[in-house]
Amino acid sequence: MCISQQSPAGDASQLLLQSQVFTVADKYDLPTLKTLRTASSYGRACTEYWDSEPFIAAAEHVVVNTLDTDQGLRKTVHTTLAQYPGLLKKPGVQTLLSKHARFAFNVLKRQGEEMERQAEEIKRLRGSK
Repeated sequence: MCISQQSPAGDASQLLLQSQVFTVADKYDLPTLKTLRTASSYGRACTEYWDSEPFIAAAEHVVVNTLDTDQGLRKTVHTTLAQYPGLLKKPGVQTLLSKHARFAFNVLKRQGEEMERQAEEIKRLRGSK
């Protein structure tokens, strides 16, 4: 018998499904379900499948279907885009960011924070020599 070695994050198609579950949980005021989608599986799936078309579709779903003030999944998408700046070259990401200025600003802000963190780490490593 052959046993499939599937990632704990599922497959890339799970990104959109998980973002949809999050928005349904928000609509019907199910905070526990929202928290589970945010803190665990969606974040793991973004880390695993950031370089895929389903990531871009899920990111679009998050931006369109969540409030600016609800940073749950949005923060995960900001962080993923900041950690993998090569995504900014993808037409789907470019379209997403050009259509949603506030979201694009938050991605830029998160990238700045990431650069500052990396600069501090370099300073710390150089100082420990």
